[in-house]
Amino acid sequence: MKEPWPRTMSALGACTIVALAFVLMVTWQQLLATAVAMVRIIPFGRDGQNFTAEPLFVGVATALGIGCSLWIGKAWYDPNLSWRNLLMLNAVHVRALIISVVFGISFQFPLTELQNLCERIFPIELAQKQALFQLVSPTSWPKMVTTVFALVLIAPVFEELLFRGFIMTRLYKSSGRFQALLLSSALFGLCHIRVLAALIPACIAGVFLGMVALRSRSTWPSITAHAAINAAPLLLSERAFAIPGFNTFDATAQHVPLPFLMGGSILSMVALVVLMFGADSEQSGER
Repeated sequence: MKEPWPRTMSALGACTIVALAFVLMVTWQQLLATAVAMVRIIPFGRDGQNFTAEPLFVGVATALGIGCSLWIGKAWYDPNLSWRNLLMLNAVHVRALIISVVFGISFQFPLTELQNLCERIFPIELAQKQALFQLVSPTSWPKMVTTVFALVLIAPVFEELLFRGFIMTRLYKSSGRFQALLLSSALFGLCHIRVLAALIPACIAGVFLGMVALRSRSTWPSITAHAAINAAPLLLSERAFAIPGFNTFDATAQHVPLPFLMGGSILSMVALVVLMFGADSEQSGER
């Protein structure tokens, strides 16, 4: 009997995989919280919700949740394909990765301004806003290490492998480039819906990251760019250099200063053009 693989992915299939990943991440967070509470490593109870938001355990839960969903997805859609080919982990030139870092750090400025604008329509509760600010403003080296682990290492790697490496490439084969890019980006945005003001910026970031991955035929540049986007608030912290609307805590949304906004926008678009049309992007697809 002929094997039914590889199976094609539909929009419903993509939504199912993302929903599964989300449920598994939340489940792993709760399991980790319960396990730590049982051995009394930290106080539990009222602080349980705060604990489940700790960067270290969010990172571990993200890796486990997305990792499990990728394993299930591979078993269902194409168990005979190697992980490297399944997740588009093709080699690229190191210069493409360096340009991806430039793109990611500079792109964070227009993304932040867009979130500031969205916050005017979808206000963020003060407590939630303070928690987000504290997340990217660690006050100790252990906190810095766990934050970098969760935001700069785990989240970019596993999110890109899921949304660009697995979902977008499967949809590309069944529905074409345009539909694959839009649907994978929309699902990526929906995973950030806990902060409603971040929904549109996340969708737009997903589109650009998807364009980079499709052009280079590899998820490594999009992983690097995603990591740089997440690292920008840590590298440009308020203690190092206060930038209103970017790395400062304000009760109401502020605007990123025009020089930073324009500079970041122009530099990110130049880097994107190089990534999309430079020689490296063509060479990477041949490797």
